[in-house]
Amino acid sequence: HDRFYGSECEATLKKLYPDARFIDWEYDDGFLTAEFRSNGLKVDMKFGDNCQWLTKKTKYRKLTQLPDNIQQAFILTPYANWRIDDIEFIEFYLSPEKDYYKFDVTQKGADIDIFIARDGSTILPHRFGI
Repeated sequence: HDRFYGSECEATLKKLYPDARFIDWEYDDGFLTAEFRSNGLKVDMKFGDNCQWLTKKTKYRKLTQLPDNIQQAFILTPYANWRIDDIEFIEFYLSPEKDYYKFDVTQKGADIDIFIARDGSTILPHRFGI
């Protein structure tokens, strides 16, 4: 891919995130990816042909930064008292109904990922390190 392709994708990114800063571009598995900051959050975007974004991953630091329905859904899980190590919102351009929030929570050596759909429905957790 040439420089023109990257500049086209940068124009798409700036249209979606006019305040994007610290943009780092690279090719990964044949896709152009951008890692940047917007509104104080870290965002990763993957671009396909014609610089259409395919996936976005936004990292949050606090539960309170999320929509109310997502906060409430997490609070209602059995893991609400566990330490939250990481929160990500994963979006899919072609399948927005598959968008989800991923919570990486830990307690006493156990590491569990909790998945909550955009509508607030909880998806079964995946356990690691138990």
